[in-house]
Amino acid sequence: MDIRPIRREELEAFANFSERADLNEHFLNYLRDMWAGSYIRPEWCFVAEEAGEFVGRIAYWCLPSLDKPFEMDVLEVPWNANYIEVGSNLIQQSLSQLQIPDIESIEYVLDIPSPSSRFLEERLELLRNFGFSLKRETIRFEWRDTQTQIAPSNRLTFRSLDEVGEDAFIKAIMQVSSQSLDRSISYDRAKLGPEQDAVEHFHLLKSLKYKPTWWQLAYSEDDTLVGLTSSS
Repeated sequence: MDIRPIRREELEAFANFSERADLNEHFLNYLRDMWAGSYIRPEWCFVAEEAGEFVGRIAYWCLPSLDKPFEMDVLEVPWNANYIEVGSNLIQQSLSQLQIPDIESIEYVLDIPSPSSRFLEERLELLRNFGFSLKRETIRFEWRDTQTQIAPSNRLTFRSLDEVGEDAFIKAIMQVSSQSLDRSISYDRAKLGPEQDAVEHFHLLKSLKYKPTWWQLAYSEDDTLVGLTSSS
């Protein structure tokens, strides 16, 4: 089994991992967008190859401002066959070729439901077998009702990032994360310290596409900070 990064001309073959043409086309367009924005790069897309055939695929993701990926974005192996063998080799050798130090961690986000969550039990078995552990479990919400008009509350005052400045926003991040039950946030606060964690989290968010007016601090009638929102 040969584990290697793909060549640019192999993009369509790399995207053709499903039996469904619509999923392959959707992933191809997604990968092109990620390449264009430098979130995923050709040298971060690996295949497991046997006898000239792709039997496994993996792609890594990072913010454009960083030099090394920190997240597995794509993982496909023969889930109905020897997925542990192929998957373990693919992860191990691709990480080795990327020269990711053992002390650094690689994340894998598993959205349910999504095309990437097919063969969920097999994916979890492979990840746990390789040494992954659950870091964060969240629920996502989506608002699709574009007809209902929501009246703004008179009890709160919202101020944008431009109005309050970066220092106020960093202090707000530090404040709202102080008693978080999120394991990932708690781990980073303990590792870096509350202030440095808030600074790094702020700059991580700033590296994404956003508008300052999307970032808001909410204040009560007595001018007490009660929350924040940052959209990207």
